[in-house]
Amino acid sequence: MRTLLNIILMIMCLQLKVFSQPEKINLATKVDSAMGNKNGKGIAFETGFWNDILLKSNKENKIIFIYLHIPGCKPCKWMEENVFISDSVGIFYNRNFINVNVLDDGKRGLGDFLENKYKMENGFPAYCFVNPQGKAVAKGFGKKTLKEFLLLGNYILSLDRKQKENSDIDTNQRTK
Repeated sequence: MRTLLNIILMIMCLQLKVFSQPEKINLATKVDSAMGNKNGKGIAFETGFWNDILLKSNKENKIIFIYLHIPGCKPCKWMEENVFISDSVGIFYNRNFINVNVLDDGKRGLGDFLENKYKMENGFPAYCFVNPQGKAVAKGFGKKTLKEFLLLGNYILSLDRKQKENSDIDTNQRTK
């Protein structure tokens, strides 16, 4: 029984050590030419530190779109080659979101941190939309057509508007 308790405590300590300081995990995202945005086309993905991305999101009052993928993922590659490079997707997502491209290479970096923090475990490619306070608004996964991906973005914006409207209503009710 004591050995079991020691093992559980050790696992908990390891988890805290790995996930307690996300600001030290560099987002240094490798975006290849197949991802677009080489000539201003497609989604422009941010690079930097996670805390800086959150600060930018807060400053610009935009939701963060996280694209999480793994090496060798065929649906991920398809999204990169057919959807993310589209002018219409790029214009829409660049205007409305802070876009982040994260490779989960299994090395306990940012990909692992975000996958665990936002419970992005249903499949790849994985998508998570995070508000400026760092809370997940919505998640999804899998291959999407261009139309489906634009509809997803519009749906996220409508959720965000509704949340802000409800927040304004709550604020107004408290001040009366």
